Amino acid sequence: MGRTPTTTGIVIAVLSVAWATASVVAGRLMVRTSYRLTGALGALALIFGCAILIALDESNSLTLVNGGAVLIGIGMGFATQPSWSRCRPASAGASAAR
Repeated sequence: MGRTPTTTGIVIAVLSVAWATASVVAGRLMVRTSYRLTGALGALALIFGCAILIALDESNSLTLVNGGAVLIGIGMGFATQPSWSRCRPASAGASAAR
């Protein structure tokens, strides 16, 4: 889309921070509600984020690109949290090490 590598790095950083933050929020939400709600919210955020990025063209602003990246990050954080909550510590590997 004619952007610089630095701009691409910023978008990836925004997505990564949104993913990590949403994962923490999703864990707290899942304790209060259910893992199904958390997974469904994650799926919706992923769908909307992907739809935004699919609809982009060269004239779109970086704000819109970052908005799509944030939604994808939130979706990944919310969608992956329920799958880890159902995982036994013995099969979780290094992530379950204490």
